[in-house]
Amino acid sequence: MNSQNEGPYLIDDKDLPIVLVHGTMGKSEDWSRVVEELSSSRSVTRPNYMDRVAERNSTNELSIKDLADEVVAAVRAEGKQRFDLVGSSLGAAVATCVAAEYPEMVRSLALVSGFSHGSDPRMNLQFKLWLHLASTDKVAFTKLLLVSGLSSGIMSAFDEPHSKRNHRKLYRID
Repeated sequence: MNSQNEGPYLIDDKDLPIVLVHGTMGKSEDWSRVVEELSSSRSVTRPNYMDRVAERNSTNELSIKDLADEVVAAVRAEGKQRFDLVGSSLGAAVATCVAAEYPEMVRSLALVSGFSHGSDPRMNLQFKLWLHLASTDKVAFTKLLLVSGLSSGIMSAFDEPHSKRNHRKLYRID
């Protein structure tokens, strides 16, 4: 039902922003191709939440709630109070937390490539390693994500000029 009598929260879809929440390795730029398609009909918000939260909590472990609060703060800073929400990978967990903690703000929720819990021993080890490397050695963190996240076919698909130009920087192990 899309009648005008549904209540105070109903607004025109084109006025309702879509919030895109990136994953562990990501930045808001990861959504660039998606934004190209969506922004012709909707406003799109894609907060870069990871760096600001990491700076604030440099001595404490990050929690999903910290990340969720940062996403909500970024959306509120744009003057938005209600939105559709999409989260990918770690962003799926963050988006789930946003929807649970701020249900009045989230009209719809879409989760892409998320995980159900982090208690699996392998996943727990992986996340702790990512967190350690992200805070101590960002180059090693990036290399680990590339080698564990991309297939050999994708890695070998880099064009020749790109491979030669960046081979030393990308593959050099000091």
